[in-house]
Amino acid sequence: MTFPKELTTVTTLSKYLAMVVFIALPFVGFFLGMRYQEMTDLANKEDENSMKACTQEAMICPDGTSVGRQGPNCEFASCPDEKPSICPTPPTCPVGKNLIYGDPVPSEQNQCARYQCL
Repeated sequence: MTFPKELTTVTTLSKYLAMVVFIALPFVGFFLGMRYQEMTDLANKEDENSMKACTQEAMICPDGTSVGRQGPNCEFASCPDEKPSICPTPPTCPVGKNLIYGDPVPSEQNQCARYQCL
């Protein structure tokens, strides 16, 4: 099968058309792909800031009450009325001496031990 000479001749128009198809289109596609990636990353960041559901777990506090998960990181809430210990910390004994615990001393609701270095 033979084609007419007009269809098989390389012309200036065919060179420019080939340049557009094989050189420019890949760069345009890469640029558009980068823009699309930026838009999806931005959408994902907005989704992270929105509300999300936490699992329905409960933590039992020392006083017997329970607290659930809350907040953006789904962390357990603080237990109510947690009071720090009011007992003094044991002293640091010098080298060669041992820390001895004495009889407990009642203080409010805790039993604090007496400390002595011997």
